[in-house]
Amino acid sequence: MHEWKDSPFKPKEGEDNWIASVLTIGALIGAMFVGICMDFLGRKKTLIGLGIPYAIGWLLMGLTNSFWPILIGRALTGIAIGITTAVLPTYIAEISTPNIRGMLGMSFNFFVVFGMVYVGTMNQCLPDNVYFVYMFDVTWNKLSLWCLLPAGLLSITMIFMPESPTWCVNKIRDTSEGIEQAMSSLKRLRTADSDVKAELNELIEGANRLATSKNSKLRLSPKTLTRRDVYKPLLIGMMLLFFQQFCGINAVQFYLNEIFKKSSTTLSPKVSTLIANIFMCLATVLGGAVIDRAGRRLIYAVSAFGLMSSIAALGVFQFIHRNDSSEVANATISALTTTVAPSTDSFSAASILPIVLITIFVSCKVSSFSIGCGPLSWVIITEITPPQTIGLISSTSSAFAWIFTFLVVNYTGSVRELIFDYGTYWFFASMSLCSAIFIYFLPETKGKTMEQMVKLFKYDD
Repeated sequence: MHEWKDSPFKPKEGEDNWIASVLTIGALIGAMFVGICMDFLGRKKTLIGLGIPYAIGWLLMGLTNSFWPILIGRALTGIAIGITTAVLPTYIAEISTPNIRGMLGMSFNFFVVFGMVYVGTMNQCLPDNVYFVYMFDVTWNKLSLWCLLPAGLLSITMIFMPESPTWCVNKIRDTSEGIEQAMSSLKRLRTADSDVKAELNELIEGANRLATSKNSKLRLSPKTLTRRDVYKPLLIGMMLLFFQQFCGINAVQFYLNEIFKKSSTTLSPKVSTLIANIFMCLATVLGGAVIDRAGRRLIYAVSAFGLMSSIAALGVFQFIHRNDSSEVANATISALTTTVAPSTDSFSAASILPIVLITIFVSCKVSSFSIGCGPLSWVIITEITPPQTIGLISSTSSAFAWIFTFLVVNYTGSVRELIFDYGTYWFFASMSLCSAIFIYFLPETKGKTMEQMVKLFKYDD
């Protein structure tokens, strides 16, 4: 929302900042209510209902040319995003079997990035002067109308999906009805060779233990936070999401156009950003292919070191050319790559080097994030959280995730002024190193059932 050229709406001074930041505020509000929605409506109905705020929000942004409707539209889509980021990973984890839970969990991040590629492709490839179709007159608000398609698909396709068996057993008051719905869901979700009765019995046993436990009624209070099945997954989740944001991925993406402009690339910032998002998509596919084989800890560690190396290298590049204009930087690199006075051809070749280096650094950064630290944070949170606390943990974790996002996106510019670009990148690199150290001390969760998780993290002690 930074460029308003050819836009039918030109914000006044200060309005563009509100439009940019209100989505994060909306997401934080949505995160606060996601636990209630998940527990009382169920995962399926919550996801179906999300099509409403998404659709209203995109329509307001696509069909109006004034500040308040656009602000409300951004807020509504933010609320929907805040709910989606918590309920969707939970739903995926609860319908998956342990042997493919990681791969399916990675699909959430894949489609997030795929959505970026989708919008970027629409923005780049659709013709600018085809006025006989309203939506082909491509400006940012017309792109909002293209976002109605995935919003509609979410609600429509979820109608035909089964409810989470875990939710059915634990939350439906009529026990026999809950068991019946859980069995129906398991039959749809599993193959003919699967032992759905044994899986259902395991869910029922867990629900019965919870019902007879003193901790069956869960309310947010200081006493609740002393429970091991609350504070352990909550602290782990908060740390994972802290590192997810403070590795600098959103800061890099937020300033991606500016980073590419500084490299003097002949590619437009939109094309450069689209290329970076494609790399993220491919990296997520690779991560999904190996996560259930290599394990969470190894992939996360590789991802963290990739993040650290790439953004540290970007900081070194910025440090070397901290006092150079684009032309001087290119001439300097040219002088470093030849021992004689540069010819026109050598200068042209050298002038490509900053573009190549920036592209490599950014591509490695976003790819490293998508292969591990990004999607794995939510995969691990949903794996280690018991059913009785998933609503509270998901809601609280999601709220903190958006607080961290708000801090990174809104204050990175101030930090850059204080310690410069290279100092900011090195700070993010140090956070990535800390995340690798943190994951080293976490137990491996690959392929483990919830019963095994309870013993592994000593929730019952």
